Order: sequence, then C-alpha cells, then structure tokens
Amino acid sequence: MEEIQRVHRAADPELQPPLILDLDHTLIRTDCFFEALILFLKSNPLNLFSVLQWLFHGRAYVKQQLAIRVDLKIDNFPLNEDVVAYARAEAAKGRKVHMATAADELLALAIADRLGFVEEVHASNGKINLKAENKADYLKTRFPEGFAYAGDSLSDLPVFKKALQSLIVHPSSSFSKRAEECGAVEMTFARPDGFWKPFLKSLRLHQWVKNSLLFIPLILGGQALNLAAWGSAFLGFVALGILGQLDLLA
Repeated sequence: MEEIQRVHRAADPELQPPLILDLDHTLIRTDCFFEALILFLKSNPLNLFSVLQWLFHGRAYVKQQLAIRVDLKIDNFPLNEDVVAYARAEAAKGRKVHMATAADELLALAIADRLGFVEEVHASNGKINLKAENKADYLKTRFPEGFAYAGDSLSDLPVFKKALQSLIVHPSSSFSKRAEECGAVEMTFARPDGFWKPFLKSLRLHQWVKNSLLFIPLILGGQALNLAAWGSAFLGFVALGILGQLDLLA
C-alpha cells in the first residue's frame, strides 16, 4: 500500500484506540464506485466498453479511472448523520479519527476535506483495492497497538476480527450477529426505518415507466432492428432509473 494520505492533523493528544471509519454506507449513505459508474455510463452508454477493458487491470484501477474522469458532486453526497456526529464528537475530544475505504483515494480525500475531522485517509490507489482482507491486513500493520473500526457490510467482517472494538453501522439482525461474533462491539448505530421500505421508496419505480420514453425515438427513427442501438438505449434506461433516486442530478 502506498504512503498514507494526510488530511488533517489533530492538535489534541491522541486517544487509543484510534477510530477507523469506512466510507461507503458508513460515513455516507451511498457508494462512491456506484455513483461514479452510473454517471460515467449516463454520459455515454458506450463507456461500458472502457469499463470492461479497465477491469483487466483490476477493480482498483477501474475505481481510479472513474475518479479521474467523473465529476462527482461530493458536497451533495448524503451523510449518515448519526455516524458523522459521533465521529466528530470523538475527534473533538482528541481521539484520532481515520478513514479506511475501498473507494479511490481521490474521492476519499475530497470527502475527508468536506468532513474536516478526518486525520488520515487510507484508500484504494489504482493498484490495491483496500477492501476485506486487504483492509484488515493493512490496518493491522498500520495500527499494531490496535484500532476501533466502523463498518456496515460483510466485507468488513475480516476487519472486525482484527479490531480491538467494532462499531456496527445500520446492520440487519443477521449481520449484527455475525459482527458481534468477531469481537467486542463499541457501538451499534441502528438502521433507521428498517431497510426494504426506504430502499424501495428510494428507487422511485414509478419514474422508470417514464424512462421508457427513451425507446420511442429508436423505434420512430427506423432503428427497431438495430441491436447496438437497443443496447445503448437500455443502458441509458437503467442509468436514468437509478439516477432518479440520487441527489446528484443538479
């Protein structure tokens, strides 16, 4: 893993263990890779072929290329306010607060700058995808005296196993049980309003019917038998459907 990206140095004496925060669905209520990929495809559905080509270099490389090419509106990313408030309060007390994420470091650093209390960012760098076992091994080496880790997904379980304490973010009951089996839990941030209800509401499925209008010009333009045109239209249909539930359209 390349050198650590320093964002903000705390003035107070450090408190142990340092608090390490995941980014996607932990500090923010979305996924950086997902957001960048959708916007990249929305700009031109044929960009999918570039993504497939990048995949030969690994997932971390894809993330890096998307971060370079896509102008994500970082300030519009929805935050998990309960997690952010807790981390901000801990940082104010003098506790070391870091971010460790599988997102590309360009995006992670931008979000850390927005938050203002993250001391260091550890992220994917185009070569290493800092996720699951990779993240667990890296953090164990970087913090040999121990650390507390906040995460939300199954890929965080290997990190929980090597952490002194775990902070479980918006878990399902099954995930919460598995996370608790990994070690001591410092805190659990309960999922607001369950999972499926807000998820289905956020998809705004009724808007997808309107997006079917994308296929009308294809048919009226005499391209009904053009498979490539149908493929591009379908990618645009999916991209618009997903983007309809995001706050990044402005």
